[in-house]
Amino acid sequence: MNRIVFCMLAITFFFVACDKDDDEAVTAVTGITLNEESIVLNVGENKSLSVNFQPDNATNKNVTWTSDQAEIASVDKNGKITGIAVGDATITATTEDGKKTASCKVTVAQSFQFPQSYIGTLSVTQQDNSTFTQENVTVTMTKTGENLMQMIMLGVKFSNEMPISLDMTVNGITSESSENGISLTGDQLIPMAMGGEFPRYIITGLNASLTVDDITLSMTCGGIYPLTFSGSKK
Repeated sequence: MNRIVFCMLAITFFFVACDKDDDEAVTAVTGITLNEESIVLNVGENKSLSVNFQPDNATNKNVTWTSDQAEIASVDKNGKITGIAVGDATITATTEDGKKTASCKVTVAQSFQFPQSYIGTLSVTQQDNSTFTQENVTVTMTKTGENLMQMIMLGVKFSNEMPISLDMTVNGITSESSENGISLTGDQLIPMAMGGEFPRYIITGLNASLTVDDITLSMTCGGIYPLTFSGSKK
């Protein structure tokens, strides 16, 4: 009888111990990467980083975020970066388990105050290869979302044959910050003019470069009017 009781107790202890071992099983972190290796922000802009753990089922996924130049780019406990001043900084995530690290280079560029207006010269190549030029044209750029901008060209004409000048709005322009400013691209964009869409002058091949002080722009309107614009901050 005692032998039976002893065996039952031994079996019970074995299963309890196994369950305890399973509960306490830990999968260690072997490494981490970030979703970005380098980014560019304007002063005052924000962007969040995220951590990818190896293995995916690592038990402890706590990390600490630090910046080596907090006066240039700061980072909070959730990996949200804020551009503070022009310059470069390195943001590092360090795991609580194993002190594994991964870093992202952050370049903070010039600060734009949108909407931002430029005044300059519009040049339009005509179908006979002559050039129609219009001085003192105002172009206003407005940030409409993350990596999206709107452009308004005030009082523009594309040829002498146009009976009136138009205020033309172009939405959906893609923007990308760089060390030197902002690059813009767009294609197959239907402008707005005279209270509605103006597909006759659909925008293709839009490329532009913005700095705080100036703008250079090229695009084609309606498939037949290649144009360029260059101007300075108004």
